[in-house]
Amino acid sequence: MVKKHTSVASLRNSQTRRFAKMRGTLHQKYQASVLQSRQDLIELTSGTASTATLRKEGHPYGRGLRRTRRPGMPINAQTGQLRRGIYLRNVAGNRYRLGSTARHAAFQFSPFGTKRMIRRGVMGGRKQGGQMGEIERRWRARLKGIRQGLKQAGRS
Repeated sequence: MVKKHTSVASLRNSQTRRFAKMRGTLHQKYQASVLQSRQDLIELTSGTASTATLRKEGHPYGRGLRRTRRPGMPINAQTGQLRRGIYLRNVAGNRYRLGSTARHAAFQFSPFGTKRMIRRGVMGGRKQGGQMGEIERRWRARLKGIRQGLKQAGRS
């Protein structure tokens, strides 16, 4: 069972302890971190609100008049296509692409939202001038944990 962290700082501290104890090369630690990013995306697409509940709340993710505010994450698993389609592909060397093959994934993961849906905050759009998404925040916390873990392991 994967531990759920309530903040990025909690995740970073956990990763620092984890990587300080972990044996192996930097590349192996990096690979473990990459695989954990896929688990993060699965976690962030596992909401449990039903379509009926969202309808009663006035479609809280729509850009129109919303009666209820809901956090953008986790994205609800209405049909399960988004979660089932999650992939992690090696693009080149140590570069990976994380996403989903579901037709509506581009809309759900849009860093700016769409004309009908608010930004959900899972993926970031910093290259396009947007905000950092939760996946990138967690990724950066893991990398920082690796660096700090290596420093602590070096002192032991």
